[in-house]
Amino acid sequence: MIKSTKEQQIYESLIKIVIFFNKPEQDKKLIDTAGIDLTPSAFPVLVSIARLQPTNVGDLSYRLGKDHSSVGRQIKKLELQALISINTSVDDKRMRVISLTNQGVRIISKINQARQKSIQRALSDWQEEEKNSLIIKLEKLVESLDRE
Repeated sequence: MIKSTKEQQIYESLIKIVIFFNKPEQDKKLIDTAGIDLTPSAFPVLVSIARLQPTNVGDLSYRLGKDHSSVGRQIKKLELQALISINTSVDDKRMRVISLTNQGVRIISKINQARQKSIQRALSDWQEEEKNSLIIKLEKLVESLDRE
């Protein structure tokens, strides 16, 4: 048996975290906790719009790893729910720019509150110094990954 290196252990732990956060069941739990009317398939699209806005379908498709038509369908649903607005770009009239509406901002706020409750439950038995240490290490990892 090949002994696992520290780097391999870190990578495997990160993969487990990514898988956890990418599970549709997790999105469904957040939707339920937030008490919002949103399908699990539209959830990552709305959250991505909130983080990237203003954005467009091509950028969302790329970042979500989904095909253009799939993301486009979710965009239409979100627009019908008045959670996003789609406007022509000022810089490029061919480009359609997507942003949250005021209602979309309220939904994202509810999602963020639900996430906060979830992470508080997950870390409820952690000491403050453990949380602080994790923050420092995660920020350092992000900086290192950004240099790659």
